[in-house]
Amino acid sequence: MGKLLIKNGLVFDPQNKISGEIKDILIEDGKFSEKFSSQDNIKEIDATGKTVIPAAIDIHSHIASQQVNWARLLGTKNKKFAKFWNRLTLESISRNYLAKGYTFVMDANIYPSLSKQTLLDFSNLPVLDKGMLLNVSNLWAIEDEFQRSKIKELSYFLSDLLSMCKGFGIK
Repeated sequence: MGKLLIKNGLVFDPQNKISGEIKDILIEDGKFSEKFSSQDNIKEIDATGKTVIPAAIDIHSHIASQQVNWARLLGTKNKKFAKFWNRLTLESISRNYLAKGYTFVMDANIYPSLSKQTLLDFSNLPVLDKGMLLNVSNLWAIEDEFQRSKIKELSYFLSDLLSMCKGFGIK
């Protein structure tokens, strides 16, 4: 894999109690190192004025939700729109996130009835960890149970719904 030196970055690493220190980071063969085994073949990146973090998390995105899929479908009918959407494949979106340092993305608006399609789309997002927040605002039964103070039954229903849809949480 080689050697990589990231110089002069503003480093944040909560696990190692580093909070905004200017540091150099050494990586050899894919692992962090205190010093290199030799001084040859080192690729350097000048991170002066840049923040260096272990990973970023996008807690509210729309990459595989029904709205995005509808827009993709509509985009095939409009030539100008199609040029834009044809470049935005799930794989290219995943690469773009990774290039910016993101390792986890949360799609924040999934209807339970469409969660299976979202899971299928997620399988086409390589490398990224992902999750979904279920949009239950259109489920009248939830409001009805809440209005009748049936909180225990409501919590069972929501727990089962999250489990069946493989949701991370409720929006």
